[in-house]
Amino acid sequence: MAWTEQLRSGRWRGGYRVPGGEKRYTPETFVRERDAQRKASALEEESRELGWRDPRAGERTWGDWCEEWLRGHYVERSTHTRTMSMIRSRIMPKWGNTPLIEIDRHQLRIWALEMQDDGLAATSAKRVIAAFSTSLSAAVDAGVIAANPAFRLNLRIPDNLSERTLTGEEQHRLFAAFEPQHEDATDEEWAIARRDQALVAVLLGAGPRWGEAVALGPEHIHRAEESIRWRRAWDAQNRILKPYTKGKKRRTTPIAEWLLGIIDPVLSATAQGEFLFTSSSGQPLDYSNWRRRSWEPAVERARLNDGYSEDDKATIHTLRHTYATALLDAGFTIAEVATLLGHASLSTAERYAHRRSKVRQEAANAVSDPRIRPATPTPPSPEVPDNVIRFPGAS
Repeated sequence: MAWTEQLRSGRWRGGYRVPGGEKRYTPETFVRERDAQRKASALEEESRELGWRDPRAGERTWGDWCEEWLRGHYVERSTHTRTMSMIRSRIMPKWGNTPLIEIDRHQLRIWALEMQDDGLAATSAKRVIAAFSTSLSAAVDAGVIAANPAFRLNLRIPDNLSERTLTGEEQHRLFAAFEPQHEDATDEEWAIARRDQALVAVLLGAGPRWGEAVALGPEHIHRAEESIRWRRAWDAQNRILKPYTKGKKRRTTPIAEWLLGIIDPVLSATAQGEFLFTSSSGQPLDYSNWRRRSWEPAVERARLNDGYSEDDKATIHTLRHTYATALLDAGFTIAEVATLLGHASLSTAERYAHRRSKVRQEAANAVSDPRIRPATPTPPSPEVPDNVIRFPGAS
């Protein structure tokens, strides 16, 4: 129920309550009481309409809104951990004391460039902006602000993802480089080498993410179908198994006979219910440790980065990129490759369901056996014109 109050000046202002119960007053004053009453009643009625937004809500700082947003923001544990890290290190120091209504697109573009100047990779800067945008979209949904200034923001900053792929010769050198480099290697050293080679073969020949690969158990390898069923992923940050991966899209990837041959020794040494690729503790391999102790020394021995820039150096993710590129080179469509990599939507997967048998058969052979050195093609013999004199014994 709206009301009126007379000020010392003799003029009148109207009062009313918004849906949350807070008092509000008309922004202007009136000579006549009935005019103040009429204005307050109209504002009160407007505040009860669907879609009404409190004009003063946007004056809240982002830091204040962040607390409310996080209480209703449900994501996987690993995603929450990354989001909190970005909030602490990047978002809160920049925007914590800024009123939501004062955040604009120009400031966000400048911020993205500032983060890169501070040494943050372009893709990481985009992730921070994306997390910030999610919080602002939630503020729009809650009626705190009218629009999200970060929505579809064109940052005009390049991705720093390398497009490096490994040639057949590089794959062969890398695979061989995991073997012990001295003649008196112990059985334990050979077991580690076979484990590492099997892991590289899976990453190269099936294209999983790291968390998917190290979560594999014997029960996920199906020899009769010549396939791997991806059903879970290892969350290294929280050291837990996640029911499944990005988007929770279960998938089955066809694999070649050569890949089965490489992982057979590891399969036979692993009991059901255990992980295929483990450290001495029996836990899935840690990405950073394996990269430092196994991957980087092997890459160095194989001389994979000789002549390449820093941005194009071979990384563990290069194996997944090589697999995807091999599929595209073999004639698969982007949608089919996305399905095999676990990025496709359900509608895309259903669209190509009628080609499943063809895709499974050809995809298994898109990447060659890295144990075998690719043959060097013989250059064609030049054609000799008829008017050229041929000497005896010449070919």
